[in-house]
Amino acid sequence: MVRYSLCVIVTALSLTPASAQTILGAADILDSIPPSVPLADARAVALVPAAHGATLRGLLFVKSESGWGEPEFVVLRDAPPTGARETPDYVLIFRTRRGVERVANGDGRLDPEVTAYAGRGSAFAPVALGGAVLRKGGPFAGTPDRKRTVELKAKLTELATPKAAPKVKAPIEIDWVRIAEQREVFMGGFAALGAGLAMMKRRNR
Repeated sequence: MVRYSLCVIVTALSLTPASAQTILGAADILDSIPPSVPLADARAVALVPAAHGATLRGLLFVKSESGWGEPEFVVLRDAPPTGARETPDYVLIFRTRRGVERVANGDGRLDPEVTAYAGRGSAFAPVALGGAVLRKGGPFAGTPDRKRTVELKAKLTELATPKAAPKVKAPIEIDWVRIAEQREVFMGGFAALGAGLAMMKRRNR
């Protein structure tokens, strides 16, 4: 199911059809991407929506120490054919700075340091994109709605933040030594009480 907010539609109407479709598709990927796609240690993430043809447009987000930067349009070329009329959605995860620098310098060959996932909806699986090239396709500055940029970055930040493991209650430790000591004290006191009662009984005779 496609889920778009009103601001996405308004933004899309101010762009070229290709750019508008790219933004809509990238937003939909972020809405449906499953937890099985690991984003926590990503240096950069490219979201390339499904499309017809061999040239696929997407958005590239690069992470710095201060967080995710402004997205840029990118073009994915020479992706392996899938045999379907429409390509799948692609999520490209850059693990090192070198891969990101290649895109910035115009040599966007996807090496093994870039992990690719393909799918539709919430069903994504790793895929080999050997021979494919990702190149810069223009700045995102043409988007008039600043709010949309913030929303995209906020959603990506949420997905890329490691989830804290649920707290597990520590098992109750039983101090058997202390219990044994207390038992001995209790039994000694009980024996002393019994002896005292017996003595009192003999005196009363």
